[in-house]
Amino acid sequence: MVLQRLRVLTGAKLQEMGAPGVARVAHSMARLHGFGRMGVDDELVGELQARATATAGDFIPKHVTMFMSALAKMGIKSPDVGLVEAMQGRARETVGDFRPLDVANLMSAFAKMGIRPDVGVLAAMQGRATVTAGNFRPREVPLLLVALATMDIKPDAGLVEAMLGRAREAVGNLLPQHFVNLCWALAKMDITPDAGLVEAMQGRAKVRVGDMTPENVTNLMWALAKMGIKPPDAGLVEAVQGRARETAGDFKPREVEILLQAFSTMGITPDAGLVEAMQGQARETASEV
Repeated sequence: MVLQRLRVLTGAKLQEMGAPGVARVAHSMARLHGFGRMGVDDELVGELQARATATAGDFIPKHVTMFMSALAKMGIKSPDVGLVEAMQGRARETVGDFRPLDVANLMSAFAKMGIRPDVGVLAAMQGRATVTAGNFRPREVPLLLVALATMDIKPDAGLVEAMLGRAREAVGNLLPQHFVNLCWALAKMDITPDAGLVEAMQGRAKVRVGDMTPENVTNLMWALAKMGIKPPDAGLVEAVQGRARETAGDFKPREVEILLQAFSTMGITPDAGLVEAMQGQARETASEV
């Protein structure tokens, strides 16, 4: 029903829509899809991509990001080649107006769709992020770095320095998902932050460990092991093991394996309570197969 109404409302007017309207319609579709209120209408998405390509010259950074993010949220893995080329061209032309959120979201959208930006866009976005690093909000730092890591892109040295500097300033405001993602991205790109930032991130993890999910716990310890942090902060190890015991019933078999391997890599012997909890979860999981 929602999809039918949306098609009726946009169908006749789509060819008259400018860049803002096209971006907003795509954004609305993505939100409805995310809420489970509508599926993806391939025909309508195709028409939106065609209209976006035709009006690309009028897109401002906000609209470029909004449109590409909407496609990513709807699970579009192979957008039109012409659209990708047009949006990248527009991004290069307007890079000076990109806000930190625009840079991070555009790179994240490319990563989710499995699209590696062209050399010009990568250089432009990294340069813009470096210049505006001081304006990045705490969650935008890991968002950008996770996108680059997902695309197997090793960022420029200047960008790394700028982002690590901003992370040091903002680490006290990072939520568990954000600081875990930051650690994961750095580890994935083989970047080991300075001792001060490592200490700050471990301290933040200790404070927020009670809010960490099994995935958070697993990814954090994997990242510390990958970065060669050996041994990690003793208080963090104790807190993480306690949280893992509390949430053992929610661990997936692969997460158990990765967590224990990370402990082994860092020379940590899991306490008896954690081993018992993980073995119990493994037995329960096996009985369900």
